[in-house]
Amino acid sequence: MHAVVLIVVILVAGYSSLGRGGAQPLLRLESNNAEARIVSQGGTVGSLALGRQGTILKPEAVPSSSPESHQPLLYTAQDGDDLNSLAERFKLPADDICGSNPSLTSILRLKSGDQLLVPPVHGVVVQVKPGQTAEAIASKSQVGLITLLDYNYLHKPTDVRTGQQLVLPAGKGSLCPLAAGGAGGNVRLDRGVAAPAADWGPPGCPIRGAVMTQPFGPSRLEGFHAGLDLAAANGTPIFAVAAGTAQVNRGGTGYGNNVMIQVSGQRTDLYGHMSAILVAPGQTVETGQIIGKEGSTGFSTGPHLHWEVRINGTSINPAPLLRC
Repeated sequence: MHAVVLIVVILVAGYSSLGRGGAQPLLRLESNNAEARIVSQGGTVGSLALGRQGTILKPEAVPSSSPESHQPLLYTAQDGDDLNSLAERFKLPADDICGSNPSLTSILRLKSGDQLLVPPVHGVVVQVKPGQTAEAIASKSQVGLITLLDYNYLHKPTDVRTGQQLVLPAGKGSLCPLAAGGAGGNVRLDRGVAAPAADWGPPGCPIRGAVMTQPFGPSRLEGFHAGLDLAAANGTPIFAVAAGTAQVNRGGTGYGNNVMIQVSGQRTDLYGHMSAILVAPGQTVETGQIIGKEGSTGFSTGPHLHWEVRINGTSINPAPLLRC
């Protein structure tokens, strides 16, 4: 009888022990079970702090950063803003800003209060037009459909809606048309040195009915683009913006067939990639005179005029001298 009582007492004590956490011996801690060892010592596993018996003491803060914004910035132009200053400010190629704002009459001549869309990454912003599909937008902008969907958090192509703004990383946008008139004032030199525009001579229009395919400034292909590329139909007449003495160069350089006009002791204008040259070396050229025809000679990917203005041998931004 005493033996039976003793067995009952032992069993009751065992069950009581389990209720107070006696299950602990069931967890075998092997030398290679690192997490179990940490837990048994009241350590931290993952983002939780654990007591010896696995109780949660408090949540641990998990460091995190805000997700990178994929939304375009709406920027309001200030006095003195131009395409190149905005490109430098936002660390983007100038043609990204131009291609994201095709509705502006001329992005080269900004007015205070103009609103521009600025892409958050290298690429362009496009607004979906009625009837446009995601596939068509991706094809036109030369980006992959998956890139368009992923970057804009879209699950499928049919999620695109009319009026929606899409950011297309590394995409190409519409060309910006050149406008009549323009602002005068100072223009920055190649490395940011200003000089009075009045000292440079008259403005003008070197080619009519053109679009700007590349502005003055940083370039992905060239590092720095020292003039304006203006594209029209092949063979379109090219006019002298300012009078001077012609120097003729036929091929042999990246400018292809080109004419340089010595306007003054300081200013020289270069007209590159011509298909035909219509002036002779040393000829006196008048303002507005036809000097050649647009072409694609030299280092060129298609018919256009490369118009460059140099002051004392340094290329400047010719945009404020453009009147088309």
